[in-house]
Amino acid sequence: MSLIGAGQLESRLRAIGNTSGLMRQLAITVVAEQKRLVPRKTGNLGRSIHVERVTSTSANVVASANYAAYTEFGTRPHTILPRSKKALRFAPSGTGRLTGSPRKGGPVIFAKRVRHPGTRGMHWAQRGAEAAIGKGQLADVVIGLWNGAA
Repeated sequence: MSLIGAGQLESRLRAIGNTSGLMRQLAITVVAEQKRLVPRKTGNLGRSIHVERVTSTSANVVASANYAAYTEFGTRPHTILPRSKKALRFAPSGTGRLTGSPRKGGPVIFAKRVRHPGTRGMHWAQRGAEAAIGKGQLADVVIGLWNGAA
């Protein structure tokens, strides 16, 4: 049994060839888009985004900051308890400082527990990957290689 058109299929797949360069370029574009969309409080999260691995069929882009997943997917409501002290110390939202000395941004609050309401995910990684695919015209490149093969 033989596949009709197998010869043409093989020649077109050879024409597409080693796509690792294409995947690397796509990964670099993903990194740039994600860095553009990531929240910037200290810049640490953006600096942690990098290309981890590229093959001819896939590319892994990683954000290695330990809190990257929390900013991407959000958090559920949760209780925060002190780890090594008897109370938590913080300045309320809007005072501008987490260290919260009374002279530099408002009153300091001490609490035995805080019920955090959770946060919404920002989905910067997903949106960055989707934007990169749109900008990279990946489909157009593959179709062009495919159609250019005899």
